[in-house]
Amino acid sequence: MNNQGIIWLASYPKSGNTWFRIVLSHLLNETSQTINLNQINTGISCASRSFINQILGFNSSLLSHDELAQLRPSLYNWYGNSQQHQYLKIHDAYRTPDKVPVIPHENCAGVVHIVRNPLDVAISYAHHLNFTIDQTIEMMGDKKFIFYGNNQGETPQIRQFFSSWSEHVKSWTLKCDLNLLTLRYEDLSLNSLNTFSKAIQFLELNFSTEKIQQALALSQFEKLQKQEQQSGFSERSTAQPGLFFRYQSLYRNDDFKKYILCRDLT
Repeated sequence: MNNQGIIWLASYPKSGNTWFRIVLSHLLNETSQTINLNQINTGISCASRSFINQILGFNSSLLSHDELAQLRPSLYNWYGNSQQHQYLKIHDAYRTPDKVPVIPHENCAGVVHIVRNPLDVAISYAHHLNFTIDQTIEMMGDKKFIFYGNNQGETPQIRQFFSSWSEHVKSWTLKCDLNLLTLRYEDLSLNSLNTFSKAIQFLELNFSTEKIQQALALSQFEKLQKQEQQSGFSERSTAQPGLFFRYQSLYRNDDFKKYILCRDLT
């Protein structure tokens, strides 16, 4: 992996992308203090309207959804043409409904792809969107689902093609020909040191085990929740009731009728 290009942090929404970015930010900033949640400098959303406007140099809401979709690969190629790695978060499926890759091969340094149990995603995403579980499950099963597809104009994000949860995962794991590492959220949570160390090795970053342990300690759920309670979190959905970093009841994989208390770090 060279020192130029974009490192993509890919996932279906509510799969651990935010937590991964927070741990990575602690490492890259080489800080011994918990970073400001509202100043995370790794993995800005590639679909952020303000980010797209900055690259274009004008208000992207003047363009149609289709015009922006055609421009996106070129915009990312331009953004990745720098002397150091750039990190971008992406929730799109790898390919559009027209089977065209959303991100270009040019200036792509690699992809870290995170997958989470869809039963847990459904609960977390329902809370994030303030939907019912049934509404969220229906959305996650829609192969044609498009986020912000019905909105035109000055929206916080541009249109994104998610597809269903299953098709989204397959688009990255089976149909992506980029330099890619797939991680499970459950491994990031339950076997944190080994799994994050694997990711750091893939990214060819030179951090010791002690530094990774420190970054994980600074990114503990209790610290993030306390900071959000004090200062808020800019990435929290305006529709979301309560906190972004919260405790939630999740289905156990071995017995869907039982619940366990789990930390939602997504």
